[in-house]
Amino acid sequence: MKKVIALIATIILMVVCFVGMAMLCELFVEKALLPSEYLFYESTPLASHLLAPLLIIPAFVVSYLVFYYLNKKITSTKNDFLHYVSIIKALGKWNFVIIAAWGIAMYLSLTSFTCVTENKIIVVSPFNLKGQVYNYSDVEQINAGFGNKKIALYEYKSEGSFYYKVSLDGKEYVFHSPTVNSEIDRYND
Repeated sequence: MKKVIALIATIILMVVCFVGMAMLCELFVEKALLPSEYLFYESTPLASHLLAPLLIIPAFVVSYLVFYYLNKKITSTKNDFLHYVSIIKALGKWNFVIIAAWGIAMYLSLTSFTCVTENKIIVVSPFNLKGQVYNYSDVEQINAGFGNKKIALYEYKSEGSFYYKVSLDGKEYVFHSPTVNSEIDRYND
């Protein structure tokens, strides 16, 4: 019964950690990488798919370790009910490689997006944090449509999902479910 309670508590703490980290990531992008006058932005489809799993991993590790060490302090036993602490210890110096790979993937996910302002479109990439700035006159083509696949890797391709594709310098940028600037009154509805 104690294992079940510990598992449920771990899951609850994991959800709280996940939501907190997602909010911190959004705050980081909005305050550090976006211009103050942005209307909306959207991560690239791959980056938006990577972000959730990348946030789940540390949320799980943190919540598991919190309950592991609380259990160790309260009951004086090292009840590793899922045997993850022993796995972490067994990895030894490979933990650094795993954390570094996670950090690189997080950086790539957070810095791959397209931002729209009143008079320009900014494409931010991991190698150009200030972004490539395009005027609206630089837009080569705009396609609007609905996804038509029953099963799709990217959400905008799913059946019935509305999207815009904007072509700039021969590359397509997709707007499907952008994050809007909450400081603009018309977006606070």
